[in-house]
Amino acid sequence: MRGGRLLQSFAHSAPTLARVTTVHLLALQIATMIVEILLFAVAVFLLHYWMSRPRGMPPGPLVIPYLGSRLVFTVSQVQAMHKIYGDIFNNKLIKEALAKVDFADRPRLEVAHFLTDGQEAGVIMSNGQRWQNARRFLLRNLRDLGMGKTYLEESILEEARALVKDFSSHAGTPCHVPESLNVAVLNIIWQLVANKRYDFHDKKVLEPIAILRSIDSSSLATLIEFFPSVKKLLPGFLKEKFFAGQMKKLKDSIVDLLKDTIDSHRATLNPANPRDVIDEYLIAMDEKNEIAEYFSELDLMRIIFDLFAAGFDTTANTLRWVFLYMARFPEVQRAIQQQIDEVVPRDTLPSYQHKSRLPLLEAMIQEVLRASSMIHNGVQRAAQTDTYLAGYLIPKASPCFTLFARGSSLNGIPRSGC
Repeated sequence: MRGGRLLQSFAHSAPTLARVTTVHLLALQIATMIVEILLFAVAVFLLHYWMSRPRGMPPGPLVIPYLGSRLVFTVSQVQAMHKIYGDIFNNKLIKEALAKVDFADRPRLEVAHFLTDGQEAGVIMSNGQRWQNARRFLLRNLRDLGMGKTYLEESILEEARALVKDFSSHAGTPCHVPESLNVAVLNIIWQLVANKRYDFHDKKVLEPIAILRSIDSSSLATLIEFFPSVKKLLPGFLKEKFFAGQMKKLKDSIVDLLKDTIDSHRATLNPANPRDVIDEYLIAMDEKNEIAEYFSELDLMRIIFDLFAAGFDTTANTLRWVFLYMARFPEVQRAIQQQIDEVVPRDTLPSYQHKSRLPLLEAMIQEVLRASSMIHNGVQRAAQTDTYLAGYLIPKASPCFTLFARGSSLNGIPRSGC
């Protein structure tokens, strides 16, 4: 009897429960749909915000968040972009930008400050008063010590003789251009900086060169340079093997090399008779004047490294292109050799006094500089303040990268990549 009443009660309440369940499911579906619509709207808004350009900004290809836009390297690509977007893709514009003080700053890039543990120092990647003082100091002292003058000629000839001897040891055997070329160029710079030269096979100088090359060719290092937050997402072993470990090795080898040089200069310093850039810097660092606060041993180390990194590789690569084109065009090589034989006495190296009588050699060097692909981008810049370029707004602190396109008929059409 009691069980019958329970069944009867359940039968009466079942429709009510079904209606309640249906209402709950309907409410849940409506709530889910509202959340989906809101999420979709937020996603559309964020995509529009990220991918649209603020008013006044220069036009260009589609920009995808965290990935950037399509890379433009060739002349045909630059010409196609010029047709679509106008004069923002113009080789004259890059000259205008680089000539403006508004674009004199450097962006904060983690890789660029590895030697100083993130502190701004040196001349290439520093800003403001620190950069002005370092630049002024280097220009004055390098000029006084002989940069751009015939004073360095004997040092250049000494390295040329040593290179001829080293290259002769590889005669008849296919090989890459020896690293002695880089060391020779570095030695010429080092005469001004530290008043010394290195043996071509000195491991103390070859090691940092080799590490620099491996980092330059590392895609991971490039990725981290532009997207520092990526480093936090990488597994520890990957960071250690391909980035952190290499950067530490480079830092240790550079610091060992430079600190020994600075310490030996400090121990033998004679303020009345400075020998080189390091001596001049140590004297300026000891002076208690208004700019002394920007002179420190850390800055000195970074300035020396800036000269080390910026000077030796570009000049050595220029010479590599000369070797390539001379091998590629042997008839030009023979004509230049004939002119050298006519002007320069046997067993004598060409010198500055012969320059005006070697027009073929001069023309060849100029043509190599025109036709070769020396660098793919310039040193990064950043806007000091909100500024305008060709009528377009460039917001303060915007990183600006100079990309150099290369083609068969015209080399080095640059574009502004702000």
